[in-house]
Amino acid sequence: MNKLIKAKTTSVTIVAVLMISAFVGAQLVATVKAAGYTEYLGTVDGVNFVLRIPDPWSGILVVMMTPGPSAPILDARTTAYNMTSTGFLINGYAIAASNYGGGVGYCFSKAVNSTYTMTKYIVENYHITGKVLLAGFSMGGNFALFLGEKYPDLYDGVLDVGGSKDAKSHYAFYDTIANLTILEIRSYLNLPSNTTDAAVQSIKNEAPRSLIAYQNETGGTPQQVPTAYEDRSNPYHANITIPVITIHSSSDTSVPVSQTTMYQAVVASLGRSSLYRVYITPPGVSANAQVPIRFVELVTWANQIGEYRGWKVVPSDGRIYIIPPQNLTGILCCQQIGTWDAEYYGKLGWTMVDAAKPAIDSAMNSLIR
Repeated sequence: MNKLIKAKTTSVTIVAVLMISAFVGAQLVATVKAAGYTEYLGTVDGVNFVLRIPDPWSGILVVMMTPGPSAPILDARTTAYNMTSTGFLINGYAIAASNYGGGVGYCFSKAVNSTYTMTKYIVENYHITGKVLLAGFSMGGNFALFLGEKYPDLYDGVLDVGGSKDAKSHYAFYDTIANLTILEIRSYLNLPSNTTDAAVQSIKNEAPRSLIAYQNETGGTPQQVPTAYEDRSNPYHANITIPVITIHSSSDTSVPVSQTTMYQAVVASLGRSSLYRVYITPPGVSANAQVPIRFVELVTWANQIGEYRGWKVVPSDGRIYIIPPQNLTGILCCQQIGTWDAEYYGKLGWTMVDAAKPAIDSAMNSLIR
């Protein structure tokens, strides 16, 4: 029986209910009405999650991913979630996060699987009418980008903030740090002269913990289990079909900017550069400072992309690109079909998708012959 509980506070009322769902074990634990938003706490398939929906709401859902915690957590309302959610909520975006099913450290498998399960559940039960966008921070950028690479039918775009991307080279980075002296680390990372020895020691202390986290997730080192590292690395799955924006600080001491430039090169080699934008901040400037403006850019960009016969129609730099579904073989992975002149096509009554249809039909017909 559903029960109404009046919380002893001036601003919050908690309603405990049970939600019937197609998901096994799905349960809405509580609904909290607060100033400007409604908070939902729930469990689905053993994954605890939090969802905050603002009032008014744009219909857009942000799925937030951070690095795995140092110890298992039950409550998905972490300090990082509470701090980050405010900026999204005041701009009309709902924001959700999971507890990674209790995963810790580099919990790639648990993070990806639990977040995918949570997203499917929320989309099917909370009337999401707008885009579903991922926002990943640091190691969470690796998790978020992988979900965007693998599930473009569920997610519409990714904002990656300083995410690690290639597990092998990131492991090698930490292995190098772990074996350097304080003075050598200063030179290796080109740290500012005013960086204290205590700060450098903190960087060094992080290295062995990160190496162990990688080994716990994969079952060994890159030399012992190379495929396990490749399976978790974004460059090996970089045939993206949704827009991705990366913000990376050139001063990042945990994830070197080479992680992003490496990924950028692979995306380009696959002909997907029209779907990838990179912003590297100057030394001393945090990537987080650009999150608000780049997220608005991502929303605008995602809303511009059309679709026809499973192909994405992408505007970029005044040009039109058509990108086939990931499972389509025997065809160029990305094709520029012309320039996009909104005024010209508008007089014809054409949308961007209308302009792309002949090229897509031709490409599909060539596969049938």
